[in-house]
Amino acid sequence: MEKIIIEIEALEEKKVSIGMYYLIGEVDIWWNTIKDRLIGPEFIYYKFLQELRAKLYPAAFQRQ
Repeated sequence: MEKIIIEIEALEEKKVSIGMYYLIGEVDIWWNTIKDRLIGPEFIYYKFLQELRAKLYPAAFQRQ
């Protein structure tokens, strides 16, 4: 997802919307349950990535 956003040179205000488009499966369900409390004028792409990493990395480390 990050590679695509960099490649298309997305505007900062569009990055979260583009990132949300690429979420699938359990992550998409998770995001739909929390996005309403997060999204606002101060919610930027960096915070979006932080939320995703907090959700995804622990499971990835457990599988290793």
